[in-house]
Amino acid sequence: MHAADANISRPSSPEPTFQTLQLSGKPGVSFVGSCCREVTWPTTRNVFASNLLVAQSNLQAAFVGHAGKLVAWVTTTQGASKPVAGAKVQVYLSRYSQDFASLGPSCTTSAEGICSLDVSTNYDSSTQSAVITAPGEGPLVVASLPSGYSSNAGAYAAVIVLDRQLVKPGDDLHLTAYIQKRNGSVLEVAKDVTSVIIEVSPSFDSSSPSADNMRITAAVNTSFGSVHAKLPVPKDATPAAYTVQLYTVSTTTQSPVTAVVSAAPAPLEAAGPPEVLAMPKPARQPVPTPTAVAVAPFGDGVVPPKLPPLPAEQPGALLASAGFTVGDPRPPTATLSVDAPAWAKPTDSVTVKLTAASYIGSDVSGADITLEWQTDKAKGSVTSETNAQGIATAVIALGQLPKANQSEPGDTLRLAVTWIGPTREAITASKSVKIADGPVRVELQRSLLTDVPGISFGVKADAFSNEDDSPVKGATVQVSLSAANGTASLTNCSSQQLALLAQQRCSIPAGDATAATACQLLVPCMGDFILKGCVNSSCSAPVRVGRNATWWSASPWAAPPQLNLLPDRQNVTVGGALNLVVQNPWWGPTSGLLVWGNAVKRQVRALPQIPPGPSTIAINGLGAECRGSCRFALLMAVARPSQPAAASAAAQMNNFITVTRSSSGGSSSGGRGINLPFGIRITIPLFER
Repeated sequence: MHAADANISRPSSPEPTFQTLQLSGKPGVSFVGSCCREVTWPTTRNVFASNLLVAQSNLQAAFVGHAGKLVAWVTTTQGASKPVAGAKVQVYLSRYSQDFASLGPSCTTSAEGICSLDVSTNYDSSTQSAVITAPGEGPLVVASLPSGYSSNAGAYAAVIVLDRQLVKPGDDLHLTAYIQKRNGSVLEVAKDVTSVIIEVSPSFDSSSPSADNMRITAAVNTSFGSVHAKLPVPKDATPAAYTVQLYTVSTTTQSPVTAVVSAAPAPLEAAGPPEVLAMPKPARQPVPTPTAVAVAPFGDGVVPPKLPPLPAEQPGALLASAGFTVGDPRPPTATLSVDAPAWAKPTDSVTVKLTAASYIGSDVSGADITLEWQTDKAKGSVTSETNAQGIATAVIALGQLPKANQSEPGDTLRLAVTWIGPTREAITASKSVKIADGPVRVELQRSLLTDVPGISFGVKADAFSNEDDSPVKGATVQVSLSAANGTASLTNCSSQQLALLAQQRCSIPAGDATAATACQLLVPCMGDFILKGCVNSSCSAPVRVGRNATWWSASPWAAPPQLNLLPDRQNVTVGGALNLVVQNPWWGPTSGLLVWGNAVKRQVRALPQIPPGPSTIAINGLGAECRGSCRFALLMAVARPSQPAAASAAAQMNNFITVTRSSSGGSSSGGRGINLPFGIRITIPLFER
């Protein structure tokens, strides 16, 4: 530890002049305190009024957590941000009920600066922090770590099968469940799960608290991993939707029970068949009565005996869930159908065909059918009369709405239809209509989320049919960047920058992520812009890009570039390949760490250099780590701006901030360089076809 070898002093004042206390500048820990205040206990003396420890370190670290595991990555803040080998990562656990932190797991980094920590056991109620040390580099304190998804449910795959979805009060619902354990890419019989808890919520007993769910404990056939149970539905069960959930059994220990021997205990109630306990009612689980033992008299004649702890079965990890409905409906007597176009333009008149039919031969002509419609900006109602065939037509004239109430592409027209049927019951139906400007829906993604002028970003476009949401193959998307409110709003843009804005357009094939490496756009100056992609007359929803001078003046460092991984496909197969497009916005090559996998298995790849600008990360031969689903996390280590190129980039950014402040009438004190973010994480779910 370094002792503080610098000091300052200043008089107490309502408006003090702040001074800088120069620290050692070397890796290590410095003690900083302000002197002094007088205390009188246990003796009179002067003590530091406030104090703290300041760690100065050349280390930086990031963590990726998943399925009870943490991957730590330690690099230097100097030069090219190289990995640090042999660094110790020590986790500490802090609980609200404890005064001091306790030691958690630890690991030592490899030559690539990587190590793994198992945080799956008993850390759910803890705040996790870490101290990272390496010889000569100074300690690094990480105040909060990701939880790592500390759950055992990911180790199992389970499914619930119910014999029906609708159950009458007083009937029995039969349940079968199958439980398997994940072992790498193989699913095996879960022989370690010998019993499970089946919970129904809300409780069948409407008078009990909602949290008082009904539970049964069922045995598992470990030869097949199967569970069979009967759920008796009480005759007075409230008609409603219910959820049944399957849990592992978490056995806790209750406090010792103290009892007074006064009489022989009542016999325990029969627990039913050994493999299944009957559904209790009311919902509370019966607690077994402990058997008291006689002890020698003491004092008033009886000593309260200390009985052994009673095991209490509580739900553990959630394995699977399913839903069912309790009710006693009569067979339907009529039906109502709604036919409407899949999409419509904001100014169209939408024609809706309504068809009423009776199952009991009743006349359906001359019936009134009410159609209620609603958009984000308007709503209304239309009543139509059926003809001899039970058909009625309703027209919604969207184009006749006031301009302020007209819809925009991307909105939804929601339809709700009601008909009072032959038996005077309400027959209802619903449908939705997409509001679009053409038959194709275009969606845009950017390889870099940035509003900073002069920083390029790539664009990927996808095109889908508005009729059935299927991808439109072979479509070409015209991408453009334009002023949000016309060029008159770009008061901070020079004529050269306005000319550069006119060049911000490209044509790319739909669905091709690698097109983002070629379609590179940028915000030319401070202002509000719109990014849009079109296939003929069908355009995407406008994406707002850029910020005006007023915003930058108020928050100059509040919008650093954010990475965004673009996969070249959304479905993968084991053994297949995947390309990820990423864009490095910083001044030079950075190092990266890519972690991907599922709840059982993960892969880690160190990326020594990610060049500036767009690039593609290729993963060939995806393995069992992507079976079922696959998530990706990318960490990028950015060195501090000590190199000439970095200093130049920092100077440009500081100049931009200075110009921003002066352009809006503010003052600028200049900057001291860029301290860019480290450890940016992106996750992408990919599902095995």
